[in-house]
Amino acid sequence: HVDMDAFYASVEQRDNPDLRGRPVAVGGSPEGRGVVCAASYEARPFGVRSAISSSKAARLCPGLVFVKPRFEAYRAVSAEVFAELRALSVLVEPLSIDEAFVELARPRDPAAFCGRLRAAVEGAAGLRVTVGCGPNKLLAKLASSAAKGTDAAVRVVDGGAAVEDLLGEDRSRVVGLIRTLEGALGQGAAVTADDITTFGGDQGSTVPWALDDAIDKGDVAAALALLPRLISYAGSPSDRNGAAFRLLAVLHKRYSNMLRLDGADVRDDKSAAALLGMKGSTFPAKKAMQQSRRLGSEKLGRAIDLLADADLSLRGTKDWPPELVVEVLVARLANLSGRR
Repeated sequence: HVDMDAFYASVEQRDNPDLRGRPVAVGGSPEGRGVVCAASYEARPFGVRSAISSSKAARLCPGLVFVKPRFEAYRAVSAEVFAELRALSVLVEPLSIDEAFVELARPRDPAAFCGRLRAAVEGAAGLRVTVGCGPNKLLAKLASSAAKGTDAAVRVVDGGAAVEDLLGEDRSRVVGLIRTLEGALGQGAAVTADDITTFGGDQGSTVPWALDDAIDKGDVAAALALLPRLISYAGSPSDRNGAAFRLLAVLHKRYSNMLRLDGADVRDDKSAAALLGMKGSTFPAKKAMQQSRRLGSEKLGRAIDLLADADLSLRGTKDWPPELVVEVLVARLANLSGRR
């Protein structure tokens, strides 16, 4: 799935160097009943999005530059992009002026092919493009959505049947699933069927950061209440153990990030995100930085020890069911956060 990023606004910034690096909205005048057709990435942190009124956009972002649409120019650039796509694939299915599905015909290295495709389009049009690769259209679309704002063409692997089983005909749930997977695994991650089983459906009907929030607040009861929606309490022992290990990996990654931030010279969320190598939103880095400061070195070290003990328990050092191992771990982590 190929998607041109902030297409109209990107064309305007490409053609007018004075607009580069500035918040730009393509649309009608804010003085009348104009509507935003597209917004540059610089405008989006202020809440400026397509389909909102231009007057509201101007209030949200006082420095916003409004540009009248040039649809002939956009169609010309789109024609260049689709010419490049058709030079790389015999089957290109346009979805809109700035979006298409491209058949890969089973390349040996899909990620490398996505990289070549992206480079060809960006070289021809001088615009940023996001590419997602998957075994079917739904997964490819999910992959490109996950890749937005990152530097990597994301490949979603082995998850086709799991997503089809999970969503059925209800495609409206794709966005929620994407956000959950991004929160659990990070942007740019490969997604497997096991990940979708763990973080989707009734079992995944809550986002992983809800558990983070409950633990950070020291709310043991709330944290434990969320677990049935994040791990499996039914199924075969291997399925239950696998779900527990995946949640343990998410928790370990978060506390490892906090440990990296502990004592580091980071003063804001942007520098924290840069240290941790996080792309896109800086909010997860901000939360990790704040909680790292609240806990301090001693408690962070204790948290890492608790995670290591849970890992060993899941590997058989304790004769406990996997859900009990996770419950005890989560309760201890929340207690650690609640102590002063």
